[in-house]
Amino acid sequence: MTRSRNSLLTGKQVFLFTLLLFAIFIFGCDKNSTKPDDETPPASEITHSEDITQDVTWSSDQIHVVDGLISISNATLTIAPGTVVKFAADARIIIDDNGGLIADGTTAPITLTGVEKQKGYWDKLEFRSGSSDQNCKLINCTIEYGGSNAAIITATGSGLTIKNSIIRYSGTSGIQWDYESTPVFEDNVITGCNETAVEADFESASYLGAGSYTGNNKDYISLNEGTISQNATWVKQDVPYRVTGGANVIEQATLTVEAGTIIQMDADARIIIDDNGGFLADGTDELITITGAQTQKGYWDKFEFRSGSSDQNCKLINCLVEDGGSGNSMIWANGSGLTIENSVIQNSGSMGVYFTNGSTPVFEGNTVTACDETPVTTDFGTASHIGAGTYTGNNYDYIDIEEGDIQQNVTWAKQDVPYRVTGGANSIENGTLIIEPGTVIEMDNAARIIVDTNGGFMADGSSEMITITGAQPQKGFWSLIEIRSGASQQNVVINNCTIEYGGYGNSMISVNQISPTITNNLLQHSAACAIRLFSGANPDLTGNTYSDNDGGNVVQ
Repeated sequence: MTRSRNSLLTGKQVFLFTLLLFAIFIFGCDKNSTKPDDETPPASEITHSEDITQDVTWSSDQIHVVDGLISISNATLTIAPGTVVKFAADARIIIDDNGGLIADGTTAPITLTGVEKQKGYWDKLEFRSGSSDQNCKLINCTIEYGGSNAAIITATGSGLTIKNSIIRYSGTSGIQWDYESTPVFEDNVITGCNETAVEADFESASYLGAGSYTGNNKDYISLNEGTISQNATWVKQDVPYRVTGGANVIEQATLTVEAGTIIQMDADARIIIDDNGGFLADGTDELITITGAQTQKGYWDKFEFRSGSSDQNCKLINCLVEDGGSGNSMIWANGSGLTIENSVIQNSGSMGVYFTNGSTPVFEGNTVTACDETPVTTDFGTASHIGAGTYTGNNYDYIDIEEGDIQQNVTWAKQDVPYRVTGGANSIENGTLIIEPGTVIEMDNAARIIVDTNGGFMADGSSEMITITGAQPQKGFWSLIEIRSGASQQNVVINNCTIEYGGYGNSMISVNQISPTITNNLLQHSAACAIRLFSGANPDLTGNTYSDNDGGNVVQ
């Protein structure tokens, strides 16, 4: 009896289970049940070919196809979040005459693509100067496969906004704007383009915010010739800025270059800073590089700091400047008081640095090397502004001193190369030239130093001998140091110096009416006498040594 009762209970359980399965099957086959996602019908397409003259919105429930050229004027086209827009071959949208194009994909990305996935398949979005800046926005969009004739996006005098977008696969450049455009361009990616990521102008490059611009056939930001006349900043990018040939001018404004930035200068390109202009390149935190578009001496021209530039806003600090100098130098200061510190200036096709016309630079801790001419050329009155640095490895390893005047107290620092004083009369008046111990001065053909009218010449080599010699080791190659009656007697000291190969005239040192200190020197190889005294001069000549002087040692 117990076995029979258990069998009956098991049969009921089977019946109930079978009933449950049947119910599930019936309800699971409900005709109104939702279809799987992969059975959702594709969105329909709508083709647009007419100009837009009143406000309209393209919704995301359709794919919008642009066929031909569409102009937007006195109206705004709004592309809804999540929308896909396809462009037929060579299709283009022009935004002009108070027209607008708002594609804000902040909540869902917007895609503008080609009917065919092919670089340069369609033309471009063209934002003209008449367009409405506040109604021209591309945010969180992907724009791809355009650029059949110019960049995928062009701006002419436009202030459109492009943010957080991807611009890619252009048949030419990614985006192009002219000098009158003032775009907001931030956090974008431009890649896969046949030419450059961005083409702008010298004055409009500052509108380019940080982004990612690599992976293009030409991985640099191309800058056409122009003039900067309002304060601007070049942000550090992951590709260089390339400045094209010609004269690019900064005036009435300052260009600030962020630390870590790379600037490539194209063939014969030049940057001129004038008329209260400034160029601030402070690479203290990360080296700033200014180089040639090709690694070649003299490939580009120069930085030219003119007398009208703003001294306090002209600075090159921790910069590498190289491959320029197609003209007279790579950096030319013409009456400027710019600052160059802790920088490397190398591989010039001419001089490294040229200071003229009374320039008063701050020039400290620099290396100037591998130049075809001298590392530094300046004038007699400006040479004291050349601070200690490294100046070897050039074709002419000396600091070239052109003829000039000193009219204040100055010091020539000891350098690792000689100072070379060129021919002519270099005068010291109402000031004193102090020569640091260990300094070497080479006097060029017929060169002369005149000390007069409260002038002083202090060359005290007590701790390390000072050398004043000929640029060539040849008797009479240079002229003399002429100490006139008006000189400051107490400020004329020549001590522990080697003075040689002068005497192109009447002596190597002449003294008239005063009694300076000329002691413990070696005076040799003069084509005339070593020292000539005029009109009651009675200098201290203690401890001097004389050798091989054709006109004698001391002549009165």
